[in-house]
Amino acid sequence: MIFSYAVGNDVIFWLIDKYGINDVNHATKYYEIAVERGFTRGRRMAQVAGACLYFACR
Repeated sequence: MIFSYAVGNDVIFWLIDKYGINDVNHATKYYEIAVERGFTRGRRMAQVAGACLYFACR
């Protein structure tokens, strides 16, 4: 589960740097919640991380 957090956070921070998004620390918290509740099962980590980032920006 710790590996999942690390990879998800890496993807989130990569997207933040790539698109120049500011102050979206909530995305990492949403990703943590998604992993804890099993939302990542059967889904690619990058897709879940992207969805968490999208949700944090909305």
